[in-house]
Amino acid sequence: MSAARASLLLLTEDSGRDAHATHEALVRSMLRLIAPGHDASAIAIEPANDAQRDAMRGNGWDSTNAEDEPKRRSLVRSIATRLCQSNLHIVLFHYDGDRPWAERMSCARHAVFDRRIVAPITQLIANRSAEQRARALARLITIVPFYSVEAWLYQNTAVAVRLCEKHHGGRHVESLARFAADRGMLDEERKPKDNVCLSDRFNLALATDRFPAKEVCAVGKSFHAAVERLRESADLVGLLAALTTGAG
Repeated sequence: MSAARASLLLLTEDSGRDAHATHEALVRSMLRLIAPGHDASAIAIEPANDAQRDAMRGNGWDSTNAEDEPKRRSLVRSIATRLCQSNLHIVLFHYDGDRPWAERMSCARHAVFDRRIVAPITQLIANRSAEQRARALARLITIVPFYSVEAWLYQNTAVAVRLCEKHHGGRHVESLARFAADRGMLDEERKPKDNVCLSDRFNLALATDRFPAKEVCAVGKSFHAAVERLRESADLVGLLAALTTGAG
């Protein structure tokens, strides 16, 4: 197993230039929380290809427009193919909760994901055994920040304050200080990207410059929930264990 190279396909509905790199950095911080000593170089986190990216961007995967349907079907087929290749192929699927964490039970996007992504994948792999289907579907893992990914990124308050002071004259330093004092506030913000001067311009820096993953996870809200969904994947946890120093 030590010679194996695992492949995580990372699909995100964010379409900015740094979207993949930002989400990859966040995912790698999550994996370090699950298995601190694993060999990260043995795990490739691959970006979406052009067709997948086209289907994902602008919430296209859950679009009900007829012109988007061929893209969604192609996306579903590509995910199903990936999931059935081997237990070393895992698909991470990011979408925003679009709700404060306190209102997470009213988030309709989970049901839409089940209906428009999981259900058709299940149909495509119906010829496999029940165990094979269950294991394949368990390798499709959702990454869902509430309200959006900025609720996680702005928790890197030390870097956010520095960027705010440098680029915006410290306009939201006081707000960022409040977030630092009570990290749980950020998951309850509606459209945090619209409420802080940084917007999404510095997401990559916030994700890669000493992102405080342990502290964000300890909040016990949407970042913690994402980590736990990763931890629920037996294939992923087994892989990380095999890639951890001293394992075996």
